[in-house]
Amino acid sequence: MKNFFYLGLLLYLIASCRKVEKIETETKGNKLEGYWKLKSFTVDPPLVGAISDLTPFLDPCATKVTFYFRDNGTTTFVDVPEVCKGDLEGINLNTDAISKWKFEGEKLIIFNDYSTQKDEYEFQKKEDTMIWKRKQVVTLPAALGGNQTAGLILTFTRRK
Repeated sequence: MKNFFYLGLLLYLIASCRKVEKIETETKGNKLEGYWKLKSFTVDPPLVGAISDLTPFLDPCATKVTFYFRDNGTTTFVDVPEVCKGDLEGINLNTDAISKWKFEGEKLIIFNDYSTQKDEYEFQKKEDTMIWKRKQVVTLPAALGGNQTAGLILTFTRRK
């Protein structure tokens, strides 16, 4: 069960950060605060012409934990199943953040204090579903057609 943090494609949720700064946490009424579960990780167009749902390729912990997006622009995990807790050794989930988030215009930005890279997503929210989208080059072996540009689509549902 190790390495469910390979959700780095998703968010840079690897590093824990402790410094909290005031940042913009909403855009045009699209509040992100709350408890969310990753429902699916898909690509469009399909990779190798046939594979669009990448959710089964994620570590099972990625869809079992609840992401808590705090109103101060930090993110942590809650409701972590016992089988996934070993991956989080050394992180105090009550006080430590695993990433930060903010809105810049219409874009959702995910980042942390330990990297200069920021992941930028188109953000959509309707009722209890939010969708993050971005284009990315997916590295594939030459035998499968080589690298492919695809739209990554992350769908979350609000925990009730």
